Amino acid sequence: VIEIPRGPFMKTVTITTGIVLVAIGAVGYLLPSDASSVSAPPAAESATQLETGESAGPATKRSLTALIPAAVGALLLICGLVAAAKPTAAKHAMHVAVLFGLLGAIAATGRGVPSLIKLASGDPEANSRAVLFLVLMAIACWTFVVLAIRSFIQARRQRGAEAGGPSENR
Repeated sequence: VIEIPRGPFMKTVTITTGIVLVAIGAVGYLLPSDASSVSAPPAAESATQLETGESAGPATKRSLTALIPAAVGALLLICGLVAAAKPTAAKHAMHVAVLFGLLGAIAATGRGVPSLIKLASGDPEANSRAVLFLVLMAIACWTFVVLAIRSFIQARRQRGAEAGGPSENR
């Protein structure tokens, strides 16, 4: 049984998970979706394309849904910072953070599993890049939720022991 330290541990985990999710979302949004758009030389552009600002080269398609991990990460980051700055609000901030983490985990898993199945079956419509970022988000969120729940259980047991009563084994 792994014992999770109390104190600033979960605040640090929350802030770190928030930063990781923001990075996943930023990378998913900012990196070109097609490798050829990075290495392909620009095609010759016509006068009409130059006037309108359109490019004849391959377009980099960016999807706002790629920012979903960043939104969940920003919420976790805010909760972690509130918990660190206001010790009296730490318990509430951490419970809200777990709620956001659980919602992110469920959303990523709910979207990722069917997409992973499509990818594994060889569906040409499957987006391997989207599946990668969904899996990364799911792993980060589920890890956070599990660590938080274990921390909550340990804190409750410790409060019971400090109060002199029997600790709960539920």
